[in-house]
Amino acid sequence: MTRADRYILRQFIQTFLFGLLAFITIYVVVDLIESLDDFSDRNVPFKAILLYYLYFFPEIIKLIAPIAMLLAALFTFSRLDSTHELTALRSAGFGMRRIALPLLIFGFLVGGGMIWFNGWFVPEINAKRFEIDRQYLGRNIVGGVSNLLLRVSPTLTLQMDYFDTKNNTARIVSLERMDSAALLLVPRTETIDERTVVTGRDSLYTLAIVERIDAKSMEYDSVTGVWTMIRGIARNMRDPEQVAATPFDRREIKGLPITPEQLRLSQQSSDELTLTELQGKIQREERGGRDVRSLLIDYHSKFRCLLWYSVHNGAT
Repeated sequence: MTRADRYILRQFIQTFLFGLLAFITIYVVVDLIESLDDFSDRNVPFKAILLYYLYFFPEIIKLIAPIAMLLAALFTFSRLDSTHELTALRSAGFGMRRIALPLLIFGFLVGGGMIWFNGWFVPEINAKRFEIDRQYLGRNIVGGVSNLLLRVSPTLTLQMDYFDTKNNTARIVSLERMDSAALLLVPRTETIDERTVVTGRDSLYTLAIVERIDAKSMEYDSVTGVWTMIRGIARNMRDPEQVAATPFDRREIKGLPITPEQLRLSQQSSDELTLTELQGKIQREERGGRDVRSLLIDYHSKFRCLLWYSVHNGAT
C-alpha cells in the first residue's frame, strides 16, 4: 500500500465514520421524540431508556451502513477532485481503478464483516432491546410468554398459559396426542314415520385426539431432559364410547421433543434470531406440520440481503 493509498483510505474512513455518527444521532433523536410519550406514560426508568438506545445502535448501523459507505465514497472522490488531488494522482500515472483499489478492498472487508454482524451479532442485541420493549412498553410480543401454542409434531400439540424462561416452568398446560387412524363411530340413521332413528353405528378411521393431559404446572429437569406435569388429569379417548380420566400428582412426559431453549426461541421474532437459530426454528416448525412460508421468506430475505450487502459494499 502506497502513501497515496493510505491517504485516500484515511479520508474515506473519516467520512464514513462521520456519516455513521450523524445518521445514528438523527435516527435516535427522531425515535426518542416519537417514543417519549410512551416512556413517560409507562414511567420507564432512565437506565432502561439508556440501555434501550445502546442496544438500538447495532440495528441502526445495519440499516444505514450501506448509505454511509456510498456517501463516503462520493464525498471522498468529490473532495479529491475539488482540491485537484485526483488530477495530480492521474498525472502521476495512477488510473481510476488503481486509485479506487484501496476503497474496493476496504468495502469487501466491511461487507464480509457485516455478514457476521447482521446475521449473528445484531439479532443477539435485538433480543435484549426487545426484552426491554416487552417489559416496559408491551411491544414486540410474538407468541409471548402467555398463551403459547406449539405444534411439536404432526400428532402432538402443546399449549401453555404461561412459561417462565428463568425457572423453566410452565403454568396451565395441556398436551394433546392425535392418531391419524383413530376409530370413530358414526351413528347410522333412518327416517321411520317421520322420525329419525339410530339403527346402528359405522366405524370410521380418521385423525382424532386420542389422549389429552391437563395440568396446573409443568417443570423441566435439565439433568434428565424430561418434563414433569404436576397436579393434573389424563384423559384416554381411544375408546369413543368411554373416556377414561386418571388424576395424578406428578407425571413424567418422556419423549417430549422440546427444550426450554426452543420454547424461548419460539417466542421471539425473526429479528431476534441469528441465521442459525432461524434455520433451526424453521426445521422444528416443519416437523410439527406448520406453515413455514413466512419464516422461509424472513430467512431467505435476510440471507440474500447479507450477500447483496457484501457485494454492494465491495463494489462501492
